[in-house]
Amino acid sequence: MSNKLLFVFFIFIVVAFKPASGIYDITIHTLGGSPVSLSSFAGKKIIAFEFDANNYDQSQLLTLDTIQRSGLPVQVIGVPAKDFGSTATIPQIRALVQSLNLSFIITQPGYVKKSAGTNQQKIFKWVTHVNENSHFDNDADNPGQIYLISSEGVLYAMLGRGTPNAVVKELAGQ
Repeated sequence: MSNKLLFVFFIFIVVAFKPASGIYDITIHTLGGSPVSLSSFAGKKIIAFEFDANNYDQSQLLTLDTIQRSGLPVQVIGVPAKDFGSTATIPQIRALVQSLNLSFIITQPGYVKKSAGTNQQKIFKWVTHVNENSHFDNDADNPGQIYLISSEGVLYAMLGRGTPNAVVKELAGQ
């Protein structure tokens, strides 16, 4: 086999067996529209969750804020979901953030369910598709679901709505 043919074969193998995309390849947009590359959180755990901003669980939001403020190497990212009933406006979400004095990142409102297809929010495409995260293939079907990503960028837990706040804190390392 010639070196040129061997090189082409090697390139084919590399492309054909490309690993799942990494969480650190994603850029999200904050509620204010600023881009944030998730690569800036390499070495930290990431807690991604979606919520219905019109019908939110205040206890869950405050628990996640406590984790964010704990000083642990954790970044909490909340996505106001467009999939669960009426969608809150950006001014309404800003008012919620201000009233609860939340310190974690809130993204632009987005679709979190797989049925949104190409309109699915990027971080939720990654956490809900096994071909993206290499571990889980589970849809975001209720507001309040939480996804935990290790400091190495590995999705290691999905918590359903109603998971006790103490369990969330424990899994976050608090």
